[in-house]
Amino acid sequence: VLGMPDQTWGEAVVAVCVVTDSVATNLSPAVLKTALEPHLSAYKLPKHWLWVDQIPRNAQGKVNQAQLKRFASGQTRIPLPPQQSK
Repeated sequence: VLGMPDQTWGEAVVAVCVVTDSVATNLSPAVLKTALEPHLSAYKLPKHWLWVDQIPRNAQGKVNQAQLKRFASGQTRIPLPPQQSK
């Protein structure tokens, strides 16, 4: 999850979801929100949802928050990882 600037709340929760073919047909913001509502306070529920093929990581393997925020704001795309040789 990310905190992104929001005019009303100052910052809004954005969920970044990695989608695979096996779950893509069952996944929607409404389904996820319904599943999360019993477990989270209303202010903690994501206001926006992003669907990505992968989470960008830095050289140490940590989540690249800056790149995710640029992607969420529409400034960039998340590059696919290089193909690994078999």
